[in-house]
Amino acid sequence: KVLRAMYYLELVRNWGDVPYRRKPAGNKDELFIGATDRDIILTDMINDLIEVEPVMWYAEESDRGVEAASREFCQGLIARMALYRGGWTLRPDYSNPAAIGSMQRNDDWQKYYEIAEKYAGKVINEGKHSLNRSFRQVWVDECSWIVPVNDDNIFDVPAKVGGSGELGYSWGTYIVSQKNSEGQNASNAPHGYSSGGSKLALTYMLSFDNKDLRRDLTCEMFRYENSGMTNIVQKPIAALTVYCGKWNRLFMATPLGSTSNKGTGINYTYMRYADVLLMYAEAINEYAGAPDDQAKEAIRKIRRRAGIKTDESQLSDYRSFRDLVRNERGRELAFEGLRKWDLIRW
Repeated sequence: KVLRAMYYLELVRNWGDVPYRRKPAGNKDELFIGATDRDIILTDMINDLIEVEPVMWYAEESDRGVEAASREFCQGLIARMALYRGGWTLRPDYSNPAAIGSMQRNDDWQKYYEIAEKYAGKVINEGKHSLNRSFRQVWVDECSWIVPVNDDNIFDVPAKVGGSGELGYSWGTYIVSQKNSEGQNASNAPHGYSSGGSKLALTYMLSFDNKDLRRDLTCEMFRYENSGMTNIVQKPIAALTVYCGKWNRLFMATPLGSTSNKGTGINYTYMRYADVLLMYAEAINEYAGAPDDQAKEAIRKIRRRAGIKTDESQLSDYRSFRDLVRNERGRELAFEGLRKWDLIRW
C-alpha cells in the first residue's frame, strides 16, 4: 500500500486526474477507463496509509533498513501527500479541452495541513532519525552506498552497485577524461567519467548565505580532469556554469573504474529527515496561522547543521516564517526532485 501510494502520488503530481484502479483489470476492455479526480485518489491513498502505519516496522527493525518501505517512511509519505492534497493544483476545464484551466485549492485544505503536521510530527517525536551527520557526510555516504537507519535517510530507492543510474553521471560532479592519440577515454581512470549534463543557475548559488555549509557541496564551479592517473586535476569551467555536487564519483570509497560510465548504482534519496522537519514546520504555520515553538525549532535544526544562524525576526509571524521555510526547502533539497512540485502546490 505504501508503494502504491507513492506511485499514485507521482502520477497525480505529473498528470493531475488519472485513471484509478484498486484491483487488477479482469479483461482488456476494463483497461479503458476515464480519469478520476486527483483529490479522490490522494484521499484514498492517505487513508490507506493511516490504516497501515501502526502495524509497520521501523527501518531499524528491518533487515532492509531504509531501502524498503518503513513505518517512518509511511508517516512521512502521509505528510507529503497531505501537503499536495491541501495545496494548489491546475484544474482542467473539461467543458473546453482547449483551455489552459485554472489554479485552484479546495475548501478543506486546512484539514490536510493538520494531517501533515500530525504524521510529520510522529517521525520527529518517535526519535528514530536525526541530523547527526554533517550535510557533506550524508552525500559522501550516499555515494559510497552507506545508508544508516537512524540518521537523515528515511527512504532510498535502492540501486544495484555498478548497475545503471544517472546519479553521479548526468546529475553530479563533472568529471571529464583526457583522450589518447586515438581519441579514446583513458582506460585506467579509476573514477570513471560523468557528463555533468544537469546544471544549476548561478543566481541560485548566489542565493545562499556565504557561510552556508550546503552551498559549496550543492553548487560546484569546477570540473575534474581524469587522465588515467591515480590523481585527478580540478579545473575551472565556463563562466556561469554550476553543477550539483551532491552526487560525486570522487566520494566513492571503492571507485568503479572507467568502464562503469553511467553505472554508478547510487541510490535515489526519495525522502530525508530534513524534508520531514520542513514539512512539519510548514504545516503548523499554515493551519495555525503562525509558527509555534516546535515549528521554529525544526527550522533551527536544519540551519544549525548548515552552519548558519537563524534571524529570530524571521520566525516571528506567518508570512516571514512561510518565506523562510520555502527558501530553506529550496536550498536543503536541491536536485532531489521536489522543487517544481513545491512551487505548484504553493
